[in-house]
Amino acid sequence: MEDKEEDIKEQFYEELQRTQERVPKHDVTIILGDMNAKLGKEKLFSQVIGRHTLHNISNENRAMVANYAISNDMFLIRTNFQHKKIHTRTWISPDHQTINQIDHVMVSKEKMRLIHDVISKRGYNCDSDHFLVQIKIKQKLMPVKNRQIQKYKWDRQLLNRKEKINKYQENLQSKLQETDINQDWQNLKQVILEAVTEFKLSKDVKNANHWWDEECKRAIKEKNKVKRKCLIRKTRTNLYIYQQKRIKANRICRRKKKKWIERKIKELNETNRKRDTKKIFIKMLETYLIYPM
Repeated sequence: MEDKEEDIKEQFYEELQRTQERVPKHDVTIILGDMNAKLGKEKLFSQVIGRHTLHNISNENRAMVANYAISNDMFLIRTNFQHKKIHTRTWISPDHQTINQIDHVMVSKEKMRLIHDVISKRGYNCDSDHFLVQIKIKQKLMPVKNRQIQKYKWDRQLLNRKEKINKYQENLQSKLQETDINQDWQNLKQVILEAVTEFKLSKDVKNANHWWDEECKRAIKEKNKVKRKCLIRKTRTNLYIYQQKRIKANRICRRKKKKWIERKIKELNETNRKRDTKKIFIKMLETYLIYPM
């Protein structure tokens, strides 16, 4: 966002302000993300920036982020926790030469005690130039009383009267005869079994990506292994090997996904030629649920 025009940046923060104003006052407001702002250790904005920021000198975007925090009585809580430098960095350049702390977490000053820690997790490979940021929050939830369900007590004196029991049994039998319970249960059971069979929920629910197989798993595993080695020892050789493994893994996943989509399109065309409207709808719905447009 640093390279954007000033008016675009102002529009972004105006929209963010309007969104925050719609949040109820009693709710906990946490704003987090890539703000592209390097927060320095200058005393000008010390009221919203802590002592444990990574950078000594700020960039241009720092003023907008800090002014927003001041106007909304918020604090950039990430800079309040002391960690090793490797756990405060959030972004790394493609050549692995430049490292910045530009992802931040803002929280209202009244709720700062809820945030117990903010730390970067370098080991998780999200195939991104940003590191995963972990936030530890401890929130006491208000106990919710269960709604009282109306309970009925049997009148023992009436239960001892045979005429009352006989009338109750007759009334119950007449109500049960109005509907065929066995038939209703069979219909419901058949509908559930058909839905499970058609959508293959009993097998495929564990893995939403139907194209994912052992070859994809091996490629991702190899890429992550080299990534961890690159984080431990950053050399040109390790970086080159990681880039090659990353390209290979992406190509394999794209190829598998493309083949799966082509097979689905072929199945839809064949079903369309048979004029089976029900199966067409089911296959289209299955594809949309996995890859929504």
